[in-house]
Amino acid sequence: MGAGEIGLQEKVDLLRSMERALRGPDKRKTARAQIRLSVRIRLVGQSHAGSWVEGDLWDISQRGTRLSTRLGLKVGDSLAIRFPSKLGSAAPAPLLCRVAHCQTRKNEPTFAGLEFIAKLS
Repeated sequence: MGAGEIGLQEKVDLLRSMERALRGPDKRKTARAQIRLSVRIRLVGQSHAGSWVEGDLWDISQRGTRLSTRLGLKVGDSLAIRFPSKLGSAAPAPLLCRVAHCQTRKNEPTFAGLEFIAKLS
């Protein structure tokens, strides 16, 4: 981790301190904190060579996040998430995620549950 870069746990702690309200009854293994954060995302993998596009995070936990995007996603897709950096800091390394589930509706954003896999260098 480079100077000025914060780790995943620190990001989760920061986001939790910003918004402590949790969703209703939840069966997940780890609690999720509700947030609204704009991020950059990009599909990755052998069949994908996409460019970075906008996405919005709706909640986050130590294991994953909920994302909305106009990008077409399907279960099993891999994507990179680039979090915004603090003013004057180097951008943190993107996180590699796997789409665990998603909802798509015509003319509406896709909502996807993502599982964190690794930190990209």
